[in-house]
Amino acid sequence: MIRTQSPFARSPSPWLSYVTRRENARLRLFCLPFAGGGAEFYRDWATMLLDDVEIWPVQLPGRSTRMREPAIDDMALLVSMLSDAIAPYLSDTPFVFFGHSMGALISYELTHRLRAMGLPTPIALVLSGRSAPSHPIGRHKHMLPDQDLIEELKRFDGTPREVLDAPEFLALVLPVLRNDLKLLETYAFDVNRTPLNIPLFVSGGDADGLVSVESLAGWSEVSTGQTEARIWEGGHFFLTKRKDAFLSALSSTLENVLIADRQRQLVTKSTRM
Repeated sequence: MIRTQSPFARSPSPWLSYVTRRENARLRLFCLPFAGGGAEFYRDWATMLLDDVEIWPVQLPGRSTRMREPAIDDMALLVSMLSDAIAPYLSDTPFVFFGHSMGALISYELTHRLRAMGLPTPIALVLSGRSAPSHPIGRHKHMLPDQDLIEELKRFDGTPREVLDAPEFLALVLPVLRNDLKLLETYAFDVNRTPLNIPLFVSGGDADGLVSVESLAGWSEVSTGQTEARIWEGGHFFLTKRKDAFLSALSSTLENVLIADRQRQLVTKSTRM
């Protein structure tokens, strides 16, 4: 039997799966999941992004390899536990958070948590498919009957219809989705918090029935850093429908983030001399 070596490094924590290590790494990209999703969504990104960028997908409790653990439906508790889990891996390499949908909101809250703890913070946030944190969302979807929740999954347009017709799949995904929707719908935006001071790169789909293009604008209010927005053709999961183009654009964004961070470091160093 021929055994091929896994491209993934041994996971340093249950909170991290499909981690790729690079000897020449210039950047570490932590990838946070959408509602109902897991780290698997990001497992092939390492082969499609810059070869000196490490991909560190986050695996939340209650799903996939952590299915036997209780899911977390409270944002404050989640980012508290997640920040403790990733803290040992934040000091050796500059890092960025990427989050789609729910993952975008977790990225934002996690950054605030790290700052409050005095830990290293990301040099940028790359966010997609999520309204600004201040934008109100519905509050009762997590209490919908199963059939109505399935209709919500169809609206997300991220799951093949034949999969949604498989009872064994639904038995696994519906409890996770319900939990994640509760986390989102009970989230309270803190209007008195000091804004972040890092660049934000925001993307959305022009036909997203869950997140309007207008609702993306508020991201510019939560950071004093530059906010760039790009609208893509497609719905809520535009990044899968145009995967190659999206990841090519993401590579360019990360390269620009590294250049800007290097320039910032040089300016900071020169002012201290």
